[in-house]
Amino acid sequence: MKNILITFLLAVMVFSCQTSENESIEPEFEDFSNIKSDDWKSKIGQEITVEGYLIQVSENVFKIVNDSNFASLNTFLDQKNYILVQTTSGASSFNQFAKLGEMNGQKIKATGKLSMFQAKNVAGESIMAASKLIGEKHLATIVLNTMPLALSAQKMQIATSEYLDLAVVRALPKDRTKFALLYSGGIDAVGAYTHYYNNIQVMYNLLLRQGYADENIVVVYKDGKPETLIPSSIITVPRIYPQIPVNYAANPSGFDDAINYLKKIMAGQKAELFVMTTNHGGGYHSVEKVNYGANADLNNDEPTGASTDFDEVLSYYNQSQTLSDDDFAKKINSLPFVVLKGLFLQCFSGGFIHDMRGPNRVLISATTEYEYSWGRSSYDLDAYLTHFLYPITLSTIPPYLFDLNKDGLMQMNEIFKGAKVAEEIYNKEKPSQKSTSLYDDDGDGKHNNPSDTGFGSKITL
Repeated sequence: MKNILITFLLAVMVFSCQTSENESIEPEFEDFSNIKSDDWKSKIGQEITVEGYLIQVSENVFKIVNDSNFASLNTFLDQKNYILVQTTSGASSFNQFAKLGEMNGQKIKATGKLSMFQAKNVAGESIMAASKLIGEKHLATIVLNTMPLALSAQKMQIATSEYLDLAVVRALPKDRTKFALLYSGGIDAVGAYTHYYNNIQVMYNLLLRQGYADENIVVVYKDGKPETLIPSSIITVPRIYPQIPVNYAANPSGFDDAINYLKKIMAGQKAELFVMTTNHGGGYHSVEKVNYGANADLNNDEPTGASTDFDEVLSYYNQSQTLSDDDFAKKINSLPFVVLKGLFLQCFSGGFIHDMRGPNRVLISATTEYEYSWGRSSYDLDAYLTHFLYPITLSTIPPYLFDLNKDGLMQMNEIFKGAKVAEEIYNKEKPSQKSTSLYDDDGDGKHNNPSDTGFGSKITL
């Protein structure tokens, strides 16, 4: 039986790049376009009733989306597909909404008054600057006057934030020439999902086992502070996040400071640099024919020269601007590395491979430049990150399926091949969240199938 499984998995690993994009999503519930119309502010104070999935973003931040897929989409969600949620605050010590979080992921019908989002604390205020980028309709909010009505006892499946056991991964000796930059913005308080922080904390701990010195791993995240508590409704037992250091805020000055710090500590060394980006990415979805937050290609450096070419972007946190692939590449290319390894998890991330192209690089993206990527997978991580980790963790168990050259290490080409197996399985299980990862190790910024002799076969993570 084991031999049959091995044969099957190895057969799946012999693949060719597929370029089909994920299909347009047909939402399960009616959208909120009638409420979030151009004159929505004239309706403030009116009683409204909405239906959809209640999603808890953080301890006190909720929204309703009109399809379960939109709870895990890593791009700028169309305004019509969500509405923010707040609760009335009475003088009574009894809080009728104390158990609202227990409805996380549930189909609901909610009634309340249309309002503009009211900042009540630091987390709440971190939506205001981003609304200048996304649009003022982003602030449209239903203020609940009673607890929502559950339309079904069944909840949308939301991954738990359990720890991924990385102790099974072989620990490599400390290597002072390995450096890393881990980045996540998250847009604002209603877009910074827990899985973005989990992506970073899991990768941080994996890199430590791969020989990276902790002082050589630079984290750029959200408002520059680590998360402290996972919302209790997302897991069965509340637990504290592992306290990885967050070095810089994900804003323009914070990112520049991170680059300048890396320049200083990498100088004079034959540095290997690993870069991982996660959170919301902007780009052009070719099936929907919609531009989700991408920038115009003003310097005409995109690959096809078509009118639908845009500069893909990453989100900052609480900013009225985004980080374009051009600017990202320029800043990374200013660093003194001899080897670059990139893992781009955001939507439309394949566009970053084109801009980051060059010699002595292995670049991996979760999607093509025209596709969505997805979060809230196993362990409350991005789906593609779980694919990426799959061969690394599975290769600790005999017969070490994905350690193809049997050297006891996982080279980048082996990781990508193993991740492709997991991706193919996921695409079959969740066709509405299908995506196509890309790999480039020959320097041209285009996908190439990893070979046993390519650059990626010579370097580990």
